[in-house]
Amino acid sequence: MAVPFDDAVLKSGVHVVVVVKLFDEEHISLGKAARMADMSVAEFMGHLASLNIPVARPKQKELEQELAAFG
Repeated sequence: MAVPFDDAVLKSGVHVVVVVKLFDEEHISLGKAARMADMSVAEFMGHLASLNIPVARPKQKELEQELAAFG
C-alpha cells in the first residue's frame, strides 16, 4: 500500500492517513477506522468528508434489493 506524503500527512499524522487509506480500500470498517484514528465515528466521518471520501458504499446487489423493497 502506497501512502502519499503531502500536507494531509503533516496535518493529521501518519497513523490517521494510514487508517484512512485502509478504510478507503475497504480493509477495515468505519468503526474500526475511527477507533484506530482515535476519533469518534462522527469525527472520522467528518474527516473523510473533508477528504471527499465516501462513507456509504453500497454494492450493486444491495441497491437493487433496497429498490425492490420500495417497489
